Amino acid sequence: MAEASKSDKHRQTLERLQVALESMRTTFEQLQVGLKESEANILQLTKKLDDANDAQRVTTKALEAANEEKRQLNEDSTSHLLEVADCERRLRWPRPRLEAKRELRRL
Repeated sequence: MAEASKSDKHRQTLERLQVALESMRTTFEQLQVGLKESEANILQLTKKLDDANDAQRVTTKALEAANEEKRQLNEDSTSHLLEVADCERRLRWPRPRLEAKRELRRL
């Protein structure tokens, strides 16, 4: 009878181990699915980050171009204002007055 009792205990232990093993397999499969989903999410986020970086580069280039255009316009405006001021100054002098009037009209 002791042998039968030991055999029953071994069988019960084996059944519990099989149930535990099946539970571990299920958990492992769930972890694999979760890992694949995480990898897909990481790839998707990486793509979005790359797209955002590309957009930022384009925006930066556009801002640099706009700043250069603004700088050039400021430079041109300053140059123009200096020319106008020079003409106005020359208008106050009697001799080159006619020439200054013509140039001021041109500007």
